[in-house]
Amino acid sequence: MIIPMAPGTESLARIKLLLSLGKFNQNTEDALCRYFVNGMDVEGCCFIYDIRQPNLVRSIKRLNEINDTVQRIKDLDLYHLTDLTSQQQGVTQ
Repeated sequence: MIIPMAPGTESLARIKLLLSLGKFNQNTEDALCRYFVNGMDVEGCCFIYDIRQPNLVRSIKRLNEINDTVQRIKDLDLYHLTDLTSQQQGVTQ
C-alpha cells in the first residue's frame, strides 16, 4: 500500500534523490519540487511550469511509487539488521 507524500512536507534534497531514480523532464522536476517541498497546488505548478495537469498528476503518482519502493527497501534492511542483531545476541549468550 502506497502512503503518498504530502505537499510541502519533503526536503529538497530528498525529492532530488527520488527524482534521480526516475525519468522526468526539467519542467516536471521543477514542478514536483515546488509541489512537494513548497506545497504549491497542482494548478499553480502547471501554470508556472507550462505542464498539463494530467501529466503532472501522473508524475506525482510516479514519484510516490518511487518513494514507496525506497521505503520498502528501508523496511527490509531494518528487519534484516534486527534479525542479524538478534541472531548475534543469541550466539554470544
